[in-house]
Parts: sequence; structure tokens; C-alpha cells
Amino acid sequence: MRPLERINQRVGKRIELVNRRTLFTLTLVTLTLLWLLKPNTNLLVSLLEKTEDPTVAIAFIQVLRSDQSSPTLDLALAQQYQKLAQPQRGIESLSPLAKFDQTPEWLTAHQLYTQLLLNLSQTDAAARATLLSYLQQLPLTLPVSQKQQLADYALQLGEPALALAIRKTLPAQDPAELLALALQANATDEAARQATALYQLEPSQQTLLQLLPLLEQEQQGQLALRLATQHLQTAPCDAACLQYLIGLALRSNDVQQAAAFADRKAATSRDTADWLQASELFAATGEIAKATHYLELVSQQQPSQAVDRQLHQYYRWQQDTTAALRLSKRLLQQTQDQGTVRQAIADAMAESDLAALADFYTILARQTGLTPAEFDTFIDATDKAYGAAVTLQKLQQLYRLRPQQAGLAAQLARFYLFTGQPQQVTALWPQVANTEPLSTPQLNWFAQAFISVGQPETALQILHQYSTPETMSTAQLSSQLELARYTANLPLQRYYQQQLLLRTDNELDTFLAVETHSAMSSADLEFLWQLYQQTQALNILSAILNHASSTADDALFAKAAAMLQQYHATDNNPETQQLRIFVALQQQDYTLAKQQLQQILQAYPELTSEWRNAGWLALTTSDQSWLRQLYPQLQRQARSEANQLRLLAAMAERLGQFQQALYWQQLLAAHPEVAAADKLNFALLAERFGDLALAQQLRWQVVREHSTALRQDPNTELSYQSLVASLLAPAVAAAELLQQLQQQPSSQILNPLAAGTLRNNLAALQYWQQQLQQQGQAINDTLSLTLALAKQDKLAVRALAYGSVTLTPLERASALAEIGDRDAAWNLAERYANGQLSVAERAPLLRLAANLHPLRSHGWRATVTEHASWDFSRRELRYYQPYADSQWRLELQHEAGDTPGPLLTGYRNQSGHFSWLTSVQDNALQLQLNWLVRQRANQLQHGQQAVLSWDNAYRLSHSLRLRHQMPSEQSRNLYLLGHEDRLEWQPRWQFDRVHSLSGSLAVSRFATDFNESIGQQRQLQLQYSYQLLQTPNWRWYTQYDWQTNRLAATDFTALSNYTGNSYTALDFLTERYQRLAIGQQWARGQVGEPGPQQPHYRYFLDTAVGYNLVTDNVDYALSFGLGIRLLGNDELFIKSNWQSADPLGRESLSFSLGYFIDF
Repeated sequence: MRPLERINQRVGKRIELVNRRTLFTLTLVTLTLLWLLKPNTNLLVSLLEKTEDPTVAIAFIQVLRSDQSSPTLDLALAQQYQKLAQPQRGIESLSPLAKFDQTPEWLTAHQLYTQLLLNLSQTDAAARATLLSYLQQLPLTLPVSQKQQLADYALQLGEPALALAIRKTLPAQDPAELLALALQANATDEAARQATALYQLEPSQQTLLQLLPLLEQEQQGQLALRLATQHLQTAPCDAACLQYLIGLALRSNDVQQAAAFADRKAATSRDTADWLQASELFAATGEIAKATHYLELVSQQQPSQAVDRQLHQYYRWQQDTTAALRLSKRLLQQTQDQGTVRQAIADAMAESDLAALADFYTILARQTGLTPAEFDTFIDATDKAYGAAVTLQKLQQLYRLRPQQAGLAAQLARFYLFTGQPQQVTALWPQVANTEPLSTPQLNWFAQAFISVGQPETALQILHQYSTPETMSTAQLSSQLELARYTANLPLQRYYQQQLLLRTDNELDTFLAVETHSAMSSADLEFLWQLYQQTQALNILSAILNHASSTADDALFAKAAAMLQQYHATDNNPETQQLRIFVALQQQDYTLAKQQLQQILQAYPELTSEWRNAGWLALTTSDQSWLRQLYPQLQRQARSEANQLRLLAAMAERLGQFQQALYWQQLLAAHPEVAAADKLNFALLAERFGDLALAQQLRWQVVREHSTALRQDPNTELSYQSLVASLLAPAVAAAELLQQLQQQPSSQILNPLAAGTLRNNLAALQYWQQQLQQQGQAINDTLSLTLALAKQDKLAVRALAYGSVTLTPLERASALAEIGDRDAAWNLAERYANGQLSVAERAPLLRLAANLHPLRSHGWRATVTEHASWDFSRRELRYYQPYADSQWRLELQHEAGDTPGPLLTGYRNQSGHFSWLTSVQDNALQLQLNWLVRQRANQLQHGQQAVLSWDNAYRLSHSLRLRHQMPSEQSRNLYLLGHEDRLEWQPRWQFDRVHSLSGSLAVSRFATDFNESIGQQRQLQLQYSYQLLQTPNWRWYTQYDWQTNRLAATDFTALSNYTGNSYTALDFLTERYQRLAIGQQWARGQVGEPGPQQPHYRYFLDTAVGYNLVTDNVDYALSFGLGIRLLGNDELFIKSNWQSADPLGRESLSFSLGYFIDF
């Protein structure tokens, strides 16, 4: 077949680019040339590439391929198909590409292949997929330019990620291009890396703003924020940039940095939005001052209520009340709503601007009214700022607006009073009486007006009718009580006193209470008892005691006496002592009465009535020595009263001074208040002087005028018997009493006989006692005890004291004390006083035990003490026993410590203490002597101490102490290695029941155990004490200590040789010491001391804080103790003392545990 026919057959008849003639001519020419030239394939291909007709080139190439197949022809064919826009055929010619490997056409084939696939991919998905597959697996040997071209193809295919991957394989990479590709591919992590690289190459605002969002998307906001901060340190950033940075910081929850960016932006901006933004951010960070600054700029350029309100809040937060008040005033010019007004009120209060406060409250009052508290503040501010007149005008205006507001009317009344217009107030009252209720203070203003116009009764009626006690304060109730007293309205006085009694803070006048309840009905007594429980007022107790005595109400008297002992046991004022004397006399406890009278006369010699009581008591008890002491004093007193003359006459007669007795009787006989008994006594005295006529005259006068009254009164029957004995015969009176005794045997009849004719007839008394026993009557152990005491029958007294079941504990203990068994008496009193006795029974028993106590204890005491800060312990055992009117004690001690301090490596001390204590004049004078023997520092040491204590008048007591070579606890080293010689005087002054002042003045010499001088000391101590509570004893005190020491310059040779250490005087004492302390003490009994026991337990707690005036240091001290009864007359006790700094500035701590038992 001809070549042309083969071409036509291959390309098909559809292609007719030229006519047959032309084609034939071309073919002939070509064949001729080919035959003539015989070219090779490559030359033909190159010639065909230049042809303008791809069809002809394709035909020739097809013919050539038919003869031989080669990659070159396939490439040429594909190129011609490309020209004909037949990419599919071109791709088929090039496929597979592997055939071009190792050929010169390899790169061209790859380039053409990808171009054809790209062109075909617009319509053919398979081609697109093939191209993507190719791009994803590029040959490694492709040149850079080809890879760049292929990256563009990937972009054209919409695959920026693939383009980015290709670009990243290129040796020379452009971060900007890679960033753009990464952004197109939405590869934020890669975009962030490329943006970072770009920013590092070109650090500018533009590259920064490209980088920061990408970092945020990658959750690296903090890194972005750090980059932004670093950038601002070296490069500028315009407003938009700064705004973005603000948002970045906020999105990173770094409000502080956002505020810094906003500050930078606002500093150069004139836009109020920027200022407002900076203000808000600074407010969020708490930098209110900067927030205020920018908000002030906003307010100046663009004022508004919202801005001003926020600015006002900033001022409040900064406590800039001046600026806040100024802004509140500006806000009130714009609006006067309640919130704004109340805000302004708060600012005015904070600024103490009374004028502004008054103006603001005026606005609020006109709008909605005020609460009572606000109204009071409004009135107070207006009054202080503008005065009463302006305040009155404002109140009048407000009252016209709200006439039904009673509180407003009350304030109007108040200012009418201030301005001197009480008539206006009384005229206003009818309008107010039927309005809303008024408080008591408001009612008081109307009441004051009525009082001012002379109508106090109306004032009291208003206060009582329109107020209730529940709404009144204690002071208001007291004021109404005073008004009721002023108007002499007794029912209302009692009513208000009853109401005040219900208040714990009442200040009721106890004298007025006694006066208004003087009827002493059951209700009155109940009120007085309640008031006494609150006040412990002596005048109430005195009134009850007098009433009980006058009405012979023994139960009431016993209750009152018990109260006196319970609540006033430690009181020593004259009123309390007088009541004690009155009770003792009424209870016929003459011994106690004498003691108390002596005490009160010593302390208060000006009390005339007590001198008389003492005189009568001395007469009653036939105390001749006391009578001799009292009589001169009573003579010097006034003689106008019958009782005084009666007493002087009796005393003079008893003392044997009959002439003086006659003189007093003559004065008494002429006195208008002379009694029958006085005349009988005068008759006896006249008879003694031999004037029998006068004696008979006086007796018959008594018989005629007073015989019936004498016999009817049991208290004067003995006087009548004496009169009978005088006028008829002594035997007649005795016979009458004996007859009564025979008719009705009774100890009550036997008692006057025992005191009279049978006084010295013990046989007769014993007979009648036996007769009473034989008749089966109950034997009066009291009378038997009296007989035994009269005979000094100690065995009988002891038998009655220990065996009787009817004798009172007081009778038992006092009887044992009377026969000299004071130790047994004290133990018996202690046992019963701590038992189940009433207060009335316990009180005299405790007094007896107290009189016996100080020297009456007998027993053992063991104590273990640990000095924690001094590093040694002490064991001590004490035995104590009374002897006559004294007591002696023997005590053994052992002290030891392995390492008690840096100056001593070991410590041992064995010592014995012997002391003897005696007292005279009811413990008014005491003498104590102590001897110390101890073995320490390889030597036997001796110490002595003498203490003399005495009391004198005016509640002043003294103690004089002399010590020689005795231990000193002023410091640890001084206690362990030295001793002291000391002379000390300790006075104490008890001003009254609660106040006391005590002191100490001493000089001392200190030396070591080897008598090497350490120094000399002068010491002063003053303590003031105030007693807050009696039971338990609670007091506070303040104490001043002063010491000055003259230290020795010795080198302590002997002491150093003994201990192996060197010393100076400063190791023992400080040169100066001054301390001021204040403290308090709770105490109940004396912990660890044998003697009077408290029920269940005893304790004390002492705390103090001190200030060392020399070292300017504060120190603290704590002491406590607790004693618990286990078996009876015993105690297990613990004590502790702690001081943060002693005179040397060192801490001191000790603990003691002990036990004692009294036999």
C-alpha cells in the first residue's frame, strides 16, 4: 500500500486539511528528498516539529513508528497531539513514562505529560487524579524550575497543601510564598512556622500581625503575647495594631497586659472610646487610679450620667470622698432620683460635710420621706450646719407636707423647746396624741414642755400612758421613776421600780426602794430580796434585819443573816461591820460580837452607836477589863439621850464607881424617857448608899405604876421577881421560881435560877437536871454543856462535844476551844463547815474556824517540784503541828540536777528547815522564826530568818523580815550557787473593801556559797490592787518593781575552783532592773496550804504582762494552781509558774505536784 494510503488509513478520512493534489505533490517531494538525503529519525522528528501542520507531522511520525518504535517518536507524536489540543492522545503516546527513563527526552516527556494532564484535568476527573498522583510522587531528579512549575499546577488544581509540600522541597524557599500557601491550605501550624520565620527575617508590624493570629489559632496565645510585648519594646505599633494586641491579651486572659496596651494606645489617642477602654481595663486590674484618670478625660470631653456614675464609683473605691462628693453634687444637678440622692448622702457622711448632708436629706425628705434613723441624722446635720432656727423652718415645711407623721411632729416639738417655745409644743400635743405611736425619747420632749409650763403631772401621765416598759431603755425608766418621785406618785414609783428590777443594768436607788416598800408586805419583801440579789446593798439587808427583829420573824432574820455572811464576808466597811454586830447581838453570839465591835472601834472610833453597843455587850458578858477600857470613852460622848445615861450608870455601877453611877441615875431619873427598870436600878443603887427611904420610895412607885406591865411581859418578869425580892424578901422570888419549876420543870425556868440564886449551887443545878431526866423530859445538852464548862469538866465537855446529837456544831467546836482543845475544835469546825449545813449555820462556824486556823493545822505535806528552765528538781516533805498558841514545822528537802546550767555541771542540795510561828491578840501580832541547815558545795551551811507582822488602826498592816544566808530566787545562778542577807519592810494599806496598796522596801547583800561577795541591792516594789469579785476572789493589779545592784569586781576564785568554770557578777545579777506590770488573779482558797478547806476544790490563776523599762522588752507571766479534796481534810494540788523573762532576761518555768493531809 502506498504511503499516502497508509496515512489516510491511520488518521482516518475525516481529516482533510489539504486537497489530494497538494498532498500528492508534497508526498512525492518528500519521498524524493528522503531518498536523496536518507535522513535519520531524529532529523526527521526535528523537521516535523517545525511543520505548521500537525496533521502532516503526525502522519509522518505514524509511518516512522510503524517501521520502528522509540521514545523519541512517542514524544514527538505527543507534542503534535498537544498542538492539535488532543491531550488524551498525547498522554497515551507518552504512557508509560518509564520508557523515557535514561533517555535525553526524560525531562521533556515529564513536562509534556504534566501539561497534558493539567489541560485534560479541567474536564476529566481521571486525568486530574492521575496528575495529583504524579505530583504526590515526584521524581527526585526533577530540576527546581520543574518543581516550581508543578507547584503551580497543584495550585491550579486547587491543592495548595500539595503545592506547599512541593515548594518545601525546593532548596531556596520564600517564607512569604510558603506562608501564603499554608494559609490557602489552612495549615495553621505550618503557616505559624512560616510566619515566624518571615517575622524573624522582617520584624515589622505587618509580619507581626500575620504571625499573631496564627499563633492564637495554634493555642499559643501566651507566646503571641510575649512576641507582641517584645516587639513593642523595639518597634512601633499603630492604633489598629495596638487594638489587636489588646484583644490578644484579653483572649489570653492577661487583663494586666491588655491594660498596658490600652494605656499605650490611649496615651496618644484623642478618641474617647480608647480612653474608656483603658479605664475599663485598668478597673479590671484593680488600678483604679489610672482607670479614674482616663474616665476623667472621657467625662471632660464627652460627659454623661453613665460616665459620671462610673467615675463616682472609682472615687469611692479610692476613698476619695472629696471628689466623690463633688461629682455627686454634679449628678444631682442632672437627676434627683433616690439612688443618686442616697449616694450623695453617703459621700457627705464620709466627708463629714454637714451642710451637704442636710441639703441631700432635705431633697430625700421632700420626695419619699425618711426612715427614723435617717430622719435623726437629717435633724442632727441640719442643726449642726445651719442652727436650730433653720432646722425649725425646715421641720415646719415638712410637717405641713406630712402632718400625720408623728416622728416629724416630735422633732418639731424638740426644736420648739430648743428655741424656747414650750407653749408651741403643748399646743401641738393634741394633734400628735392620736397619730402613730411615739418612742419614749420623743414623748420626753412633749413631757419636758409640760414640765416647763408647770404641769409635771401631765408630763408623767403622757409618759406613762403612751409608753410601754418593753420599748423603754433603762435610763428612760429611771427618768420616769424620778418624775414619779418628784410628783409624789407612790404607785407609779413602785411600778417603775418593779420594771427596773427586771433590767440587769438598772441603777435603782436602794434607799428609795426601801422607803417605797417600807410596809414590808410579802410583795415588798420579795421585791427587796430580788433587788438585794442584784445589788448586795447593805441598806436593804439592814431594813430586812430590822423588820425581822422587830416582828420576831426568826426565819426571815436567819435568811438575812445568812445573806450577810454569804455576800459580805470580806467586807470591812463600817456599815457591814455594824450589821454583823447587830446580827451577832440578836443571835446572842457575844464572843463574835465583841470581836467585831473591837475591830470596828479600832478602824472607826467616831461611831458613837458602836461604843454604846460595846458598853452594853461588856455589861451583858461581865467583861470587866473591857468595861474599864470603854467607860472613859463613853463619858466623853454626848449625854443628852436616856440610853446613854442608862449605859453610863450601869457601867459605873459594874466598875464599882458608885458615886458616878448615882450621878448618872439622878440625871436619868430626871429624863422624860425614864423607864420602870431605870427606877428599880436607881433604887438598888440608893440602897447600896444607905438611902433606904429613897430605895423603898422608888420601888413602891414602880409597883404602883408598872407591876402589871412587868408581869405580863416575859422579858421583864425577872425584873418583877427582883422587885418582889427587894420589897418582900429574896426567898419569896426564889420560891416563886422554884414553885414554877416544880409545877412545870423546864430548862427555861432553870436558866434564871442558875443565873441567880443557884448560880453557885452546882449541886442544886445537878439535882434539877437529874429531876428533869427522871421525869423523862428531853435533856437540854446545852445546859449540860454549860454546867460542864462551869465546872471545867473537860471529860464531860469532850463527851458532849463528840457524843451529843442535839448540840450544834458551833456549840461543840466552841466548847472544845474553851477547854484548850483548839486543834480538835478546828478540825471539827472544818468537817462540819464543809458538810451539808445551811448558810446561816455555816457562817458562825467558819468564823470560829478562821479564828482557830492559822496555827491549828496538824499533818504532813509532800511536794515534788520541777524547775524546767533551771534544770533541777526538788523533793520536800513537811510535818507541822500546833503547840499552845503557836505552830512548828519541820521540812526536809532534796534538790538535784545533772546539768542545771552552763556554769555548773552537777548540782546536789540536802536541807532541813525548822520554823516556829506564834501570834497574840487574835493574830494582830505574829512572830515567825526559821532555821535552815543544808549540805551543799561540800560544806554545811546555816541560815536564819525572822518575820514580825502586826496590824494597827486605819487598815494598815506591816511585816518586817530579816534574813541571813538564806536562799534567793532572783536568778538561777544565785539560787544554785549563792545566798542572800536581806532586810525588808512590807506595808499594806486596805483603803476599803476593794482597794488596797502594798509595797516592799528592801536592802540585800548577795554572796556565793564560799562567801565571795556578788553585790548589794536596793529594791522597791509597789502594787495597787482592785477587787472585782469576792467569791471567788477576783482582782486586778498593777505593779512596779525597781532594783539597783552594785556588783562586786571579785573573780570568784573559790567558786571557780569548785565548779571548774569562771564567773562574773553579771552571771548572777543585772545592774539595773525596772518593770511595770498589769495583771489579774482569780483565787478560791489557798492552794496547797493546810487550813480552812473550800468545798470540792481550791484554785488560783494569775496572769500578767510586764514591760522592762531598762531593756524596753515586754514579758509575760502565768501562774496557776488547783487543789482537789480526795478524802476529807486533805488535798492533792498542782501549781505552775512561768515567766518569759526574769530580771536577767531569762525564761523561768516550774511545776509542782503535792499532797497534804491534816489529822
